[in-house]
Amino acid sequence: ERRLFAIMTLGMAATLALGIGLMIVNTSVFSQGWFHVKLVLLLALFHYHFFCRKIMRELAEGRCQRSDKWLRFFNEAPAIALLAIVPLATLKPF
Repeated sequence: ERRLFAIMTLGMAATLALGIGLMIVNTSVFSQGWFHVKLVLLLALFHYHFFCRKIMRELAEGRCQRSDKWLRFFNEAPAIALLAIVPLATLKPF
């Protein structure tokens, strides 16, 4: 889990750097609705990332009160977000 979290952190850092680069190079994205929705979803994924760290600590200390079912559902949340983010970024529907 620590290796996976490290890979997630690298992905988050790359996403953040490239996103900031996009906003600097192409300021017109700020006037497009799809970009605002994408930013909200990405901020939710950043929150998810740090919440994963909290859960990792709880598991390591043996004090995690969440069920196996909850953890499995929680694990699928980023995939659901990405199913919305990718079409928003490629199709730019609004």
